Amino acid sequence: MFNKHDLAGAGRWVRDHFSNWFASSFVMAAWFAVICVVIFVDFTMGGEYMERWSPKEELNFRFRLLGYAMAGAPIAIMAAGFMARRNGMLKAGALAIGFAVILSLFSIAQSIGTMSLTAENMTQQAEAFERVETTDTNRLDFLKSERQLVIDTRDAEIARIQSSIDAIENDGIPGIPRADQDSIDNYNARIDTLRNDANAEIERIGDEIKLELETPDTGSDPLVAPMKFDPMVVVINWFTSLGQPTDLSKRWITIIYLTLIAIVICLIGQTLSLFLSITARRSAEATLKDPVRVEAGKKAAETKNRRKRQTLKIQEQADSYLAGWRKAVQYAKNTKWTAKGIAQTSFPNLAIDHVIEVLRKANKNGDWRPELEEEINLVKRLVDPPEREDSKQYAVDIIEPNPTLNGGTPHDDDDTNRVAAD
Repeated sequence: MFNKHDLAGAGRWVRDHFSNWFASSFVMAAWFAVICVVIFVDFTMGGEYMERWSPKEELNFRFRLLGYAMAGAPIAIMAAGFMARRNGMLKAGALAIGFAVILSLFSIAQSIGTMSLTAENMTQQAEAFERVETTDTNRLDFLKSERQLVIDTRDAEIARIQSSIDAIENDGIPGIPRADQDSIDNYNARIDTLRNDANAEIERIGDEIKLELETPDTGSDPLVAPMKFDPMVVVINWFTSLGQPTDLSKRWITIIYLTLIAIVICLIGQTLSLFLSITARRSAEATLKDPVRVEAGKKAAETKNRRKRQTLKIQEQADSYLAGWRKAVQYAKNTKWTAKGIAQTSFPNLAIDHVIEVLRKANKNGDWRPELEEEINLVKRLVDPPEREDSKQYAVDIIEPNPTLNGGTPHDDDDTNRVAAD
């Protein structure tokens, strides 16, 4: 469960760091989303462009994949170049980045090819519409006049019939006889029939007018003719041409605009490598700057070094006791001395228990002396020494050792290797 200290720390973090964290996270997420969208568009245009180069219909999909690869290669290789430079491989990184720049030119060409084809189709449709409009105006005028004639005839006939109805209703005779009512009903029926027939004829002529306003049939459903140039191009051209735009200037503006868009699309896609570099560096900095991790790392390093120093010290100390310990083992095997006598003879200035403890620690660290425990049992007289055929010549009836009686002096050559405790 959270306590008041945890809640207070969370509150301080929200006060001091939340706004910065939120702004930074939002910017990075938005940037990554834009990169993904642009890469998707770039892939699509690259695939559509390369598919147009397919020599056979069954190879269309393979050429589309080739377009995808051409669009994605500069992005991937640029990211690899940045990664190589960040890891210290400067020459390899520079080579990869240079190669990515060259491939970017192909990707830009693909984007320009796809977008310019769309613009060219729009221009061709608009020009076709203009040709139809200028060469077939007589037909269009005829249809319009015919439609107007039908409208006028309908309205005149309805007005004439309506006047007959008004004459019957306003004849000054109270009431309407049965015969007059039948006449009025017939007149109204004629008006309805006349209106329906005229409206159908007007609708038919309107459809023909609409067909005249549409572009020539291109194998699909008729489309209303588009503008010859995009409105944005028209507006830019109006300002750059001082109010006197021409088709030629509009074409140049279109070409420049498409080229810039293709370059921008390629560059935005390649910022993925920069995005990955920034996020990787931020992650590394966050790991280094985290006080908890830093402190834990320091403590772990100190503990590791301390244990290493202790292990080394114990090993050195055990090595210094090794010569005396070998003597103690020999005494334990070849004499009947007591454990105390063996200890005083082998280590006159040290406690045997201290020596055994150091030897055990050294043995634990690296399996330094596998038979150590057996030797300890012998030296401490916890087990009897092994029987030997010539053991009688080594048997000595001495309980406490005497340097002279034990076969030497404390200054034997074998004792010169004895090392005092630290």
